[in-house]
Amino acid sequence: MFKHLTIDNFLNELKTKGSFLLPLRIFLGLGWSRAGIEKLTKQEWYNGDALQKFLVGHLDKGDIIFPPYELLVNNVFLPNVAILAWIIIIGQLLVGISILTGAFTNFGLMMGLIMNLNFILSGAPNPSAFYVVIQIVLFLSNTGAILGFDKALSKKIHYAFFIAQPEHKTIRPAAEKNFFLALVFITLLSAIYSFFYIKDFSPTSHHDQAMILFILAMISSAAFFTKYYYLTQHRIKFLIVDDVPEAQEIMEDFINENYEIEIVKVSTISEAQKTLLKDPNIVLIISDYNMPKAEENLDGGDLYIFNKNHKDLPFLLFSAEKVEDHEKLKNFYNENTHNHSIGKPFDKHVTKECIDNIVVFYMI
Repeated sequence: MFKHLTIDNFLNELKTKGSFLLPLRIFLGLGWSRAGIEKLTKQEWYNGDALQKFLVGHLDKGDIIFPPYELLVNNVFLPNVAILAWIIIIGQLLVGISILTGAFTNFGLMMGLIMNLNFILSGAPNPSAFYVVIQIVLFLSNTGAILGFDKALSKKIHYAFFIAQPEHKTIRPAAEKNFFLALVFITLLSAIYSFFYIKDFSPTSHHDQAMILFILAMISSAAFFTKYYYLTQHRIKFLIVDDVPEAQEIMEDFINENYEIEIVKVSTISEAQKTLLKDPNIVLIISDYNMPKAEENLDGGDLYIFNKNHKDLPFLLFSAEKVEDHEKLKNFYNENTHNHSIGKPFDKHVTKECIDNIVVFYMI
């Protein structure tokens, strides 16, 4: 990752969709880090006295309005207040580092959301309500992949609820779609439950804890449903690049025999490049190496480099050429673990195994 730390790459990252949210991510990461460091400087947090004072104070004032949460505070939090205090301190520090560095960003954002919701339920909605909105926006926009370690980690881990995925990335596991659908129902049920505890329906009800939670839950439910709907419209495709129509048909027939996946066929490298930029649903490139030089001075190596710089999709070299014989294919197997050379004619068993390792992410 560090070998790519150049001014040009930095500027290219800033051109990425959603990069305008980067200052917000930095602000949030610094906020969580500051909160954790501040608690480390206060001795009363070490034995839980500060947290006990916070919880008891809100209990006495009647700020904890939900009976199940009040039961949780009295029977779980207060008896284990010293342990809980350290969980909060360490949690805030780790969440801050995660968001700030863009490492396991989405998991860090979820942990931050859980802490903020607990603060709101404890009777302290300010500034947690504000943080909740920011974290949901950052979570759905995958900003951790912009100038963050998640861009590299996403090559190995494809789950957006752990790792922020680059906006151009098209491998989306089925589990991701189900995860957001579950969030839709959880937040919707939370909104319904909160509604029955609202005491003030006036425009000045911004201090009503139940009203705040109701609004946050409704906004979250709508946002998660939008994300879920987007994922349901996501249809995976394979791109076959070969100047010989018979070779295209052989590979297409093989794929149709084993998978229900749409095939996109092109006969030139320039067509392939345009298709990759235009169609976000392509998840795999199957390409010949040698292409007619009369039409354009481009070959499969140029397409591989283009893909590495723009998409980083799995690349199957459908050619009799050997990877090690071409400088353009340097680090072919290391750049993406799903890259393979399947030969021509290709081995059906090996090719199916290679493709299975890619499509499996849509089935779990």
